[in-house]
Amino acid sequence: VTVNGSGFTGATDVLFNGVSASGFSVISDLQLTAVVPASATTGVITVQNGTCTGSSTTNFTTNITLSLKFFLQGYYQGTGLMSRPLYTLGYTTDSTISDSATIRLYSPSDLTTPAHSFTGRFHTDGNMSCTFSGSAAGDTFYIAIVHKNHLMTWSKTPVLFGNTTTYDFTTAASKGYADQLADLGDGSFASYAGDFTNGTTDGVQDGYINGADYNSMENLIP
Repeated sequence: VTVNGSGFTGATDVLFNGVSASGFSVISDLQLTAVVPASATTGVITVQNGTCTGSSTTNFTTNITLSLKFFLQGYYQGTGLMSRPLYTLGYTTDSTISDSATIRLYSPSDLTTPAHSFTGRFHTDGNMSCTFSGSAAGDTFYIAIVHKNHLMTWSKTPVLFGNTTTYDFTTAASKGYADQLADLGDGSFASYAGDFTNGTTDGVQDGYINGADYNSMENLIP
């Protein structure tokens, strides 16, 4: 995380609610960066410089929340609602649950390895609450939706994360990278359905929708 203040030159320690950072680097007298320790809990950030200390005026939150909304083309039933396979198949008693997905956060400087990841269930109205490490706060990330049979969908641009962040993929094609969202015909937009296979192994996606995906889908139909 990035810490702004003054008097950081010569800093000897950075603590998150009393727990020393896993590492820190003084950028200037007014700014430093620190790695949040795994055992950190919600509380103030304290910078020590010899016998002098200074603490943040607000708490650093160890977990942050992303309130996300998205639709899946293959699940969409109209009127802002998706099908609910987990409920239908008896995997949940909550009739508002649709399915599960993984949400990844990618740093603009590394689009190969996600910096953070969350797997959870999303609702039939497209809403999903995701929790990430507090170390993501203050940084920008591309948001990527990963679902088992839909094309991986990225946010248009990197999103600045705070303690609470919202992003809605459903309102315009331009909310997706390169405007790659399916027009559902009612003013809503969704991730494209159809990425089932990499052409060799079913269930291993390759980021494309082509003949191999259609063949895989047909083979699954009795």
